[in-house]
Amino acid sequence: MKSVEKTVLTFALGIAIGAGIGVLFAPDKGACTRRKIKREYDSYINKIHDKIEDLKMKEKELVEKLRKATESKSHEA
Repeated sequence: MKSVEKTVLTFALGIAIGAGIGVLFAPDKGACTRRKIKREYDSYINKIHDKIEDLKMKEKELVEKLRKATESKSHEA
């Protein structure tokens, strides 16, 4: 066998062995993994929406405090 043929054969054998080991040690099937990813994604999206709503409420409270403080200062003057 020529050197190039040995190299190609060794490379192909390495790919085959790696793919076989990957299948044997894969934690879940693809569909199950995609469900887990979707579940985590949805969880993060919900957390982000909750944080946004919290920030909106805090913003409204701060604006109201500033408005009242401004009104009280203008009445004192």
